[in-house]
Amino acid sequence: MTALKITTAKFSKAHAASAAWRKQPHRTGQADYDARDAHLDAQLADARKSVDADAITALVNKINGRCRRNTITLFCEVWALAVEAEAKLERAGVQIKLRTGAVYHFRQAGPSASAYKGQMNVSDITMARVSDGWRLQSYSVTSVFPRASEIRVLTVSADARRAIVQQAMQGFAVSA
Repeated sequence: MTALKITTAKFSKAHAASAAWRKQPHRTGQADYDARDAHLDAQLADARKSVDADAITALVNKINGRCRRNTITLFCEVWALAVEAEAKLERAGVQIKLRTGAVYHFRQAGPSASAYKGQMNVSDITMARVSDGWRLQSYSVTSVFPRASEIRVLTVSADARRAIVQQAMQGFAVSA
């Protein structure tokens, strides 16, 4: 499977601008609001061309087969995972240049013991961070037993690890 684009800098900036605009109270006339809203939608549509949204949705639907209930079915769900991984790196204080090479693995949790008698099919997804965004490396549907834990693992390089430790230790001194 070739790595499909989940996010790019252009897509992320356009989405953030659109979301921020929609959260603001609007005191201008409706015509001004509609014009700005249309402009942001056009920017987002143009930026969406830089990601492989349709290809990812088609791949997910093909691999899911008839499984729909407990699996990822939309591009926006995959995109949300990529945004979550990026936010984790940002909160940890990892510089953008050190984020390249990070790998995010996600598998949904199994059912509670009383809700399901056997195995349940869930999504298992792996994404990799490249210089301009996240790429989908693998997607599969796996069977899990009841009470199986959700997996959210972000693997980083040694340099990124040093940056995370440095950020965490900021303001502390080590006694001898």
